[in-house]
Amino acid sequence: MILLATLLYSIAIGLLAWGVAAAIARVLHARGRAERGVWATGLVAALALPLLLPALVTSGVAPAAGGMTAGSAAVIDLVPLRVGVNETPSLAWLAPSLLLVWALASIVLLIRFGLALGTVARLRRDSSAIPEVGDAVRVTPVHGPAVVGFMRPTVLLPAWVIDLPRGVVDWIVRHEYEHIRGRDPWLLALALLARIAAPWNPAVWIFTRSLRSAMETDCDRRTLSAGGNPAAYGEAILAVARGPRSGGVSLLPAMAPAFAERAVPIARRIEAMTRPRTRLGARARVALVGLAGAGVVVACEVPAPTAIETDAPAAVEADATQAASTSTSQLGFTPFETAPVLENRGEVAGELERRYPSELRAAGIGGRSTVWFHIDETGRVMDAQVRATSGHEALDLAALEVAKTMRFRPAKNAGEAVAVWVAIPITFDTGS
Repeated sequence: MILLATLLYSIAIGLLAWGVAAAIARVLHARGRAERGVWATGLVAALALPLLLPALVTSGVAPAAGGMTAGSAAVIDLVPLRVGVNETPSLAWLAPSLLLVWALASIVLLIRFGLALGTVARLRRDSSAIPEVGDAVRVTPVHGPAVVGFMRPTVLLPAWVIDLPRGVVDWIVRHEYEHIRGRDPWLLALALLARIAAPWNPAVWIFTRSLRSAMETDCDRRTLSAGGNPAAYGEAILAVARGPRSGGVSLLPAMAPAFAERAVPIARRIEAMTRPRTRLGARARVALVGLAGAGVVVACEVPAPTAIETDAPAAVEADATQAASTSTSQLGFTPFETAPVLENRGEVAGELERRYPSELRAAGIGGRSTVWFHIDETGRVMDAQVRATSGHEALDLAALEVAKTMRFRPAKNAGEAVAVWVAIPITFDTGS
């Protein structure tokens, strides 16, 4: 279930990043400022934070664990294992299924991207240049107005646009050139790669849609900032919107900044480009930085799957009569910064399920064994001892035998792997 928890964690962080970006973008929009940078940064954060935060949080907590003295407990408590009728080995199929769906979705999006690149190459080949403008603006039968291509962006104009008044055509070409100067095709490439990498994450899709919308409104502002009559520019937008609906633009929805971008309502574009640009004062800047920082702090508080693996439960209490012959003073304490992580919990749970003595299960007999495992620098279990017995020797032996199945990410101190002892309570639950 770690994979599912990781996906849900990534979605939670992504939605949080979108909320922060939306709040910042709202402030910038109210002041007539560019918004696409906020959405692009938020998209990167939505992808990167789920990968970085668990490591940062673990390293931040590590000094408290690694700071124990030699007289402290020498065994690291790890998350308990529970097996029995209430355990979830039956969901072992879930992780492979999720990975398969993820891979298939990414492959489909990658194929679509490849087909779109092929379409762009064909459109360039079949289009014709406008002599008085140059090869950077080409005429197609129906596709456009839009910019296509990342390395060598080209403006595509449908043939019917050429028949519009010269002033309207000039506005359209200026708008598309602003897309090129603003590196908007590269931002769209970022959005496409994000969708391919995490097609299961709704936050990524929301971010890319918001980025595309901001890209158009920002381009409108930049086009008008170079000079011209906003009313005439608005007429150009309406003229293209009223143009033939042959589907030319919609054939390239994911990779072509388009003058007739249908994902952005015309009313929003006109409202954005007519909103006066006001100064972003020092207080507003501090507030925006504080909002972004608060978002990161909140994200750090979201429990990460890796943190779940390493968080220690309350210290296991054992009667002296149940204690194994080896004591913590005999074990000695190995300083560590990063606790070990059991990497194959699902496999271990399945092995415990198989080793649960059938006669005890049938009789409704369960119990909890606390086992100490000695993990070497490679993550292998070198020794296992029962620290607290379940009261049934067969259950204790089953808990010991699972050591052969366990695979750990080793503990580390100052970046070097170290051997440590860990304690894992193992519960055999009858479900009664």
